[in-house]
Amino acid sequence: MDIYKLLKSLPLLKNYGKDIDLWIYDFEEVMDLWDIQNPKRRLAFMKECVDYGPKEVLKRVEENCKNKTYPSIQIIKEEIEKYLRITQNDKIWELKQMKIKTNESISIFNINYIRKYKNIDEEMRKLITVEDYINSIKPRIYPCLKVPKQVSKDKK
Repeated sequence: MDIYKLLKSLPLLKNYGKDIDLWIYDFEEVMDLWDIQNPKRRLAFMKECVDYGPKEVLKRVEENCKNKTYPSIQIIKEEIEKYLRITQNDKIWELKQMKIKTNESISIFNINYIRKYKNIDEEMRKLITVEDYINSIKPRIYPCLKVPKQVSKDKK
């Protein structure tokens, strides 16, 4: 294993802003690509992806796990979000502001949209409407025209 290539391929948290979910997804993808399955090693590499503050959070989470198992990705994600003060309102705002890119396929956009949607608490998901989704794909006229037709068919 070429450790320098691995370190270069690691996603840095600072490049993801408040999208911790995407950062963790990309991190796990790199770990799977390099066939790193050991939780201790994964956590060590995760510490290489973050700045000082989140690194201290990771160390604290690791110390809090008194048994031999390492913290789950969900626990790590929640602690980093807490440290960065990412609220459910931030997640909702980010989803409502999401727009499809010109060269992005609708299927890839939908995967990302659903991933962000599922990252919001169930009670808060009620604030996301079909209209929000339509607004996010408005830059691409064809998919946008199909959504209202599908919605109206469902209502019949």
